Amino acid sequence: MGRYKGLPEPVGATEERIGVLLVNLGTPEAPTYGAVRRYLAQRVFRAVLIERTPRPHQPNPVDCLAEALAAGESLILFPEGTRNLDDGLLPFKSGIFHLAKRQPQAEFVPVWIENLGRVMPKGALLPAPLLCTLSFGPPLRLAPEETKTQFLARANAALLALAPAD
Repeated sequence: MGRYKGLPEPVGATEERIGVLLVNLGTPEAPTYGAVRRYLAQRVFRAVLIERTPRPHQPNPVDCLAEALAAGESLILFPEGTRNLDDGLLPFKSGIFHLAKRQPQAEFVPVWIENLGRVMPKGALLPAPLLCTLSFGPPLRLAPEETKTQFLARANAALLALAPAD
């Protein structure tokens, strides 16, 4: 049996094979937008997706993120929980605080993405080939005895400090 179920073994020891996974992303005639997006996020970019409305018997999202960090993965978090189409920031969700409590050695690096709305419009499947600017701030860690409100305010201020002056 070959390396892929149902395929014969290569003829020569040096013969290489390329496997292409065909995945049902909706109906065979019309893959759904959400299914393609989920496939790219989970299988290509190895994203940990957070459900906006958790369903019963789903794992705790913070557990999933903490496991990824413990496994040596890097995470990109959007602490507002949604895309903001206006200037400034929306209030942060508490997940980053709970993750910082679970993984106190983790450093949270604030990154301001200028021009994100044009590069990756809300609902877009793939980024547009446009330029954007990333500004990085110093890493944040949860301070001993720091409350959720204090940590989220400090993280919010760190991001706003990176915003370009208009």
